[in-house]
Amino acid sequence: MHHISCKLLQITWPLSSCKMAARSDITPIAILKPGMYRRRIKGRITKLWTAHSATDGKKFSHDFIFVDKENTAIEGFIRIPDEDNILQQVQEGLVYEFYKFVPIIKRERFRTVEHDARIQLRGAATITKVENDDAAFPLRYFDFKPLNTIGTTITGDKTVVDVIGQVVFIGPIKRVNKNSGQVSLREIEIEDERDDKVLITIWEEYLPQIDFQRIEEESKTQEIILAFSSLRLLPFKEKWNLTTYSATRIYQDQFLPEITAFRRRIAKNNKQLTLHEATPLEEQPDEQLPPSVSIKELHDMCIPENQDKSFNVVAKISDTLEELGWYYEACPIHRTKVRQPSYFCYKCKANVRRPLPWLNFRLIVADETGDAQFSFIEKQAEYLIGSSAQDLLYCSNNQGKKKHLPPVFAQLSNKEHMFTVQWERNKFTDDTIYYHVTGIQNVPPTTTKQLSAAAATPYEKNR
Repeated sequence: MHHISCKLLQITWPLSSCKMAARSDITPIAILKPGMYRRRIKGRITKLWTAHSATDGKKFSHDFIFVDKENTAIEGFIRIPDEDNILQQVQEGLVYEFYKFVPIIKRERFRTVEHDARIQLRGAATITKVENDDAAFPLRYFDFKPLNTIGTTITGDKTVVDVIGQVVFIGPIKRVNKNSGQVSLREIEIEDERDDKVLITIWEEYLPQIDFQRIEEESKTQEIILAFSSLRLLPFKEKWNLTTYSATRIYQDQFLPEITAFRRRIAKNNKQLTLHEATPLEEQPDEQLPPSVSIKELHDMCIPENQDKSFNVVAKISDTLEELGWYYEACPIHRTKVRQPSYFCYKCKANVRRPLPWLNFRLIVADETGDAQFSFIEKQAEYLIGSSAQDLLYCSNNQGKKKHLPPVFAQLSNKEHMFTVQWERNKFTDDTIYYHVTGIQNVPPTTTKQLSAAAATPYEKNR
């Protein structure tokens, strides 16, 4: 019996040792794939932000970028139900070892890194702060894209990119209308070593990330270079610009390694910075708001002199024009309609390989004075129904059924909004006038609707 016991000990000890060694191994982020459970990874959280719903502004998740010693990055996230337990254990800029996390498939929209997987930290995750190996991990993570690829090989309004460039233009502070009310923004144009340029919109909440006074002083003696992490592509007037969103970070320190390396590449360039002075935000005059009118008054104002003017109308959605369809196949770059079978884009002068479904529908809205047709295109359409055409096609199996409205449209009936509209005449039928929606807001509690008691004049006759 003693001899058998010794053999058991000799067999058991090496197996236990191997098991412990396997648990202590660190998996490189580069080889991590969905379904690879019980792995350990070590890295720095270079960026941590809160993602919000585009429809109602509610918190959706806490997202982060996790980078290992090899400068390989992966996205991670913490769902809101887990935030009380997990969020207090992590901090942007620190190094951690993660165990019992959940590796899942990458997301297709708003991807900040190119990894094929994401990691989720749930309540069972083990999070250990690393103290003695901190210097070995990168402080920041960038995947800079050439500016000439923005809007050409890189497109899509839910695409995220990193860019770096010399600042050649800083515009004044502007006040614009958004669904949440009036907000401020400032536009910056950057240029790279190939003289390609891109315009970046810095929204109000991200303006404090830039010290404009410091830029003004330093621009007298050197070029100003900014590095941007996670900017969103956005179509505007048939061009692709970049804009800040919840994941954006802006780096201004002219001694950052990435900025000094870029400076060496443009050493022979001598570009002048155009900087518009800006008074403090609270001193900026508000733009004049569109006048509020009833639908009858809106019809009466359909004259050529008012074609480019905007009006606010408080009205309820009364019906859908299902027979006109609810989306079309579009060129991903120009957003112009392309038709089967070749999907030819007349602006690209080429066939589109993968057309993008683009929301485009009309609704009938009404107030006490009459009704009208309002046209909704992607941005405002997506805000109204809370989803994109791609998501609706995927979720409701409506592929190929353009004239069959998804169930979400039935929920719009009798909902009241303040619509900002411009009037448009049908290109092919002069007798049809409809209104293009450029903004949607909830009806302010203090709004007083001064509606005419007169009967509405049919909009077809008010030309």
